[in-house]
Amino acid sequence: MSIKINLLPDVRQEKLQEKQRRQLAATIAIATGVVGLALIVVGFVIVQGQNLRIALLTRSIRDKKQQVASFQDVGTILSLQGRVAALPQLYSQRTYMTELTSILSTHEPSDVAFTNLTIASQQLTLSAEAKSYLAAARIAKAMEAAASSDQTKFFSNVQLSSVTLNNGKVAYTITATINSGATDGK
Repeated sequence: MSIKINLLPDVRQEKLQEKQRRQLAATIAIATGVVGLALIVVGFVIVQGQNLRIALLTRSIRDKKQQVASFQDVGTILSLQGRVAALPQLYSQRTYMTELTSILSTHEPSDVAFTNLTIASQQLTLSAEAKSYLAAARIAKAMEAAASSDQTKFFSNVQLSSVTLNNGKVAYTITATINSGATDGK
């Protein structure tokens, strides 16, 4: 037979259990507070780091802006960059006019000044001024006569038109249809 002796009364045991529960609750509250405070500190550090980075980048942008503004011809530089960027497209659309340049270099008198050259839909328009009508007629005749080795004409329908006299100079326009051999780039 065994005898059970209750050394601590039930009230005392409940009081000890209550004390342990309070200590556990206090420990959890303190741990939660410490974790919360740590998160607040970490968040504050992150925000301050971001503010510092923003300030540094803003200062860097301002410095670069002042540096760019200090260039004397910044507008010219930027427009040149745009023009350089357009070159590949223009280069792919170029028209070889080796036969026309050959004719002009061979038959061009020194008293001729070319004012305009346009090429649209295989139609050539050449405007110039010369001291005499004879210089204009020579270029038109040379264009009419230009042919490849197999006698294919480079230009057809060559017409000398819009001939006017301005301040002692003859202004004229030559129009012609460009045939295939004139633009082959050889």
